[in-house]
Amino acid sequence: VWPPRRLEIPMEKFRTYLEAIDGATPWETVAPLFDAAFHDDCIFVTSGGDMTKPQWAEMSKALCAKGSVVSDFEAEAPDPNHIVYQLTLSTPGEEPMRMAARGTLQDDRMIRVEPVDPEVYGEMVERSR
Repeated sequence: VWPPRRLEIPMEKFRTYLEAIDGATPWETVAPLFDAAFHDDCIFVTSGGDMTKPQWAEMSKALCAKGSVVSDFEAEAPDPNHIVYQLTLSTPGEEPMRMAARGTLQDDRMIRVEPVDPEVYGEMVERSR
């Protein structure tokens, strides 16, 4: 059975967080799901430089406030320490963005998020402003 049982927990935490970004759920409800999915020391790689978990949380909060929606989420676990995923982020008034990334796991949460194209994550940060 793949993914191994130990990967079901971090994948489910991440999926639950993303599903809450539905254009209507307030950040106060999304925030604990975000905290459950990402390690306190998580680093997010963007074209503008690495971001910490608190910085990424602020960006995510702003996207939620704008009514952004995550859809078309797909994930797989190529090995016991990583999740590779794709999703579409739609923000009102903007073209939908398709993105793909690799998350490195530690303690059932992601500790590093590396996008296939850091420019896309940089654009996502810009859209949150």
